[in-house]
Amino acid sequence: MTLGLSNYIDRFRKEVEYEYKQAIKEQKQSKKKINTPLTAAELVKRITEKAHDGCERSQFHLAVLYFVGGEIEQDWDSALKWIRLSANQGYEPAVSFFNEIFGV
Repeated sequence: MTLGLSNYIDRFRKEVEYEYKQAIKEQKQSKKKINTPLTAAELVKRITEKAHDGCERSQFHLAVLYFVGGEIEQDWDSALKWIRLSANQGYEPAVSFFNEIFGV
């Protein structure tokens, strides 16, 4: 069953909202006082750092960010790199997305 690109993007948005809530929770639990909410750029930075650390979920999120563009410049090569890394770790949304896009 194929989900279609719009469904992947909707799922991605929900997962990014989860990442945002987790980041806010971590900020509140830290000793630092945070007076401003997390910006989109800070969230992209957080996702990028976690992707580089090997988090398959963040790798998938970063791939979709590169695929769609917006907060970061659209970059098909980077999108493919991150989707492959995530899929190779068995992250189901990445595997499904890869198969859907590349017809595997």
